[in-house]
Amino acid sequence: MNANLPPTLRTLTKLSQWFSAHGGWIHPALTVGQSPLYSCRGVISTEDIPITESAFGQQAVILLPTALEVTDAVAKDGLSGRLSSSSLQALQANGWLLATFLAYERHKSASFWQPYLETIPARPSTGWSLRTQDAAHALRQLGSLGQGCKAHIKTRHKQYDMAAQKYARQFGKALGLTASDMLWGFGTVHSRAYVGQDAHRMFPMIDLCNHSQHAANVEGIRLLNDATYVRATIKYQGHPATLPAGHELLLDYGARQTYPSPCDCFSNYGFIPEEYNV
Repeated sequence: MNANLPPTLRTLTKLSQWFSAHGGWIHPALTVGQSPLYSCRGVISTEDIPITESAFGQQAVILLPTALEVTDAVAKDGLSGRLSSSSLQALQANGWLLATFLAYERHKSASFWQPYLETIPARPSTGWSLRTQDAAHALRQLGSLGQGCKAHIKTRHKQYDMAAQKYARQFGKALGLTASDMLWGFGTVHSRAYVGQDAHRMFPMIDLCNHSQHAANVEGIRLLNDATYVRATIKYQGHPATLPAGHELLLDYGARQTYPSPCDCFSNYGFIPEEYNV
């Protein structure tokens, strides 16, 4: 989640058209606007979405062609004409390869990924990338959960900034990137990418959904039988559900399982969810 302005209707329209051009689909009742639950943007329904069966499956609301996923493999292929194999290998750890690719594509005058890149804020929502005063305010709002996190995110920012400067010195000239560009890419990967088996994957539109453990109503990412699509469907506690107008699509990020420490969660996501109170 982040406090930046939401993507404009024009941006969402462009994203939807991009999906459609590659065989995908975004439910026409979905928009991106002010979250009714959080002080940030969210994916909101503009009308009731009843329990229905469509060509995309029961309660499908987003159908993302896997050709539009942004992965480590896509990043490696996209940078291979600019960087050597050894350079690509050096960037492989901890998401820096994907971060570098995003930053590189962001600076192109015309990128295939532009419709997706326009949905990504100029300042990532990670706790370590927040302005000092913004981070301090957010931590005060968290009360006891935020105790000790200020030093934690300061350490993380210093660590990642040093890495960004190192990679910018090594590869920035070949790619036309600065350390700030690299750090933006890394913050974007931290706050939006799904990580599994040491691989990073980013899912356009789906990654605009906010988190809730207890009120999650979007089924975890599912590949269709031919493995050419990623499908997001409306389900609550495992059962098909309606989505009333004005309600928000919510994903369970598995935050506490991924980051047992609330400070680690804040550092990566920029928030600490309610389940840490238990």
